[in-house]
Amino acid sequence: MNPIKNIQNNLNDWGYKRKIQSLSNDKKIILSSTPRGGSTWAYEILLGKTGIGVWEPLHPVWLERFAEQKNGHHDLFAPKEMEIPNLQAYLDRVIHKGILHKENRFHQVRDHSLTHIRSSTHVVYKFCRLGPLLPWFLHRFPLRVWHIIRDPFSVVSSQLRHPAWSFVFSQKSYRKNHNSYNPPFYERYHSITDKLVYPEEFLTAKWCLDLIPLLSLDKTPNLYISDYESLVKDGEKNFLSAYNFFKLQYDNDLPQSISKPSMTTLRGSNVLKGKNPALSYKNHLRSNQISRIQGVLESFDLDQWKNKFINKNPHL
Repeated sequence: MNPIKNIQNNLNDWGYKRKIQSLSNDKKIILSSTPRGGSTWAYEILLGKTGIGVWEPLHPVWLERFAEQKNGHHDLFAPKEMEIPNLQAYLDRVIHKGILHKENRFHQVRDHSLTHIRSSTHVVYKFCRLGPLLPWFLHRFPLRVWHIIRDPFSVVSSQLRHPAWSFVFSQKSYRKNHNSYNPPFYERYHSITDKLVYPEEFLTAKWCLDLIPLLSLDKTPNLYISDYESLVKDGEKNFLSAYNFFKLQYDNDLPQSISKPSMTTLRGSNVLKGKNPALSYKNHLRSNQISRIQGVLESFDLDQWKNKFINKNPHL
């Protein structure tokens, strides 16, 4: 490695660690969604001019390497009372002690120079795999969490087109989740998942199994839930609600930031064409794929998923 870059990396490691340790819990912003669910877009907005970011601490690579969870891509539900020492110790190092792998210090979105790190006012932790762990996480970490739910048709359409999910095309059946933190939770749904055959069915089942734990969450002032489609439809109003939830100072660039696509937006997305991104899936899914997704949602009794959250969270 270039010695100058090596020194810069070491300085940034030190800067992140010192800054995260110095920030109070109310300056540590937890942003959660599902993969391809809009979290990168929201992350870039929440960073603003004065934030630093931490990128995907629950990525399967880091879970296996640092928290000894070998199947983290699929199996993350845990009830709030479950003890998971390795995971708790790992997240404590990341969130409270600022001990990060250099790839978790995300540099591509904003200036993350040492000067910027030292002058930053808040840190945004971006998670796209935290959803099924929220019962456990909220019970252990006194932090505010904003969870964004995106329509499953859009999520599945985006995943089918993304190389990170190419494995699903060779998948013969839904995984048994025997390496999960809580296998009985997944076994409860084998009567549904054992019948699945198509890639879009596997991905829809994953969306459902990630969402179900949120339905049983106790009301808490530390959780704010939004749906992606409302953020797109009335962005400034809904992002202002999130700013108020996190007690962030209003960013004058907010309207402009909301209108920009995220760095992970796929080619062919409606947002790149000046159209409603919530409807992109209609350009990419065939009618039989839409029918299969609908069938899986009905099997899980989640075809009216949004209605199930309205009484639990008036913000949705």
